[in-house]
Amino acid sequence: MMLKCLEKAQQKQQMSHALCEAFRVLETELKRLNQGQVPLESLVLTVRLSRNPNEYKVRSAAVCAAEQIMTQTRKKIGAGQKVSYLYTKEGVAAWEKPLNGSTIQIDKAKYRELLANAAGTIFTSFGISQKQLSDFVHGYLQLELGW
Repeated sequence: MMLKCLEKAQQKQQMSHALCEAFRVLETELKRLNQGQVPLESLVLTVRLSRNPNEYKVRSAAVCAAEQIMTQTRKKIGAGQKVSYLYTKEGVAAWEKPLNGSTIQIDKAKYRELLANAAGTIFTSFGISQKQLSDFVHGYLQLELGW
């Protein structure tokens, strides 16, 4: 949605307005996340494994999710397969289907950081550092836009 705002700027003079609009999208999505208004399905991350889970030296979130799926369902998960998961307060939770009636406590801090990283792909080109975005989404910094 932030990129769609920038897409609208047809001329250099329109860019500052488009950047402010994109930043408002960031603020809106951050507010929705903090208030618990983002559906779980929208927070699911999906990664394709490049190896079998036991071949990884570092246990990434996707590997942990694959191990959960294999343990809970006895399914084989291997190289080339996609694994979906959520970041929760307890760690990573594999996601194969919506968990009806389950109360999942998402890790809002992790999702705020993911949001800052995504915003960084846009805003760092315009003078806002990744650290400033990270501090902003975690509530440590107020950003005054001077575009």
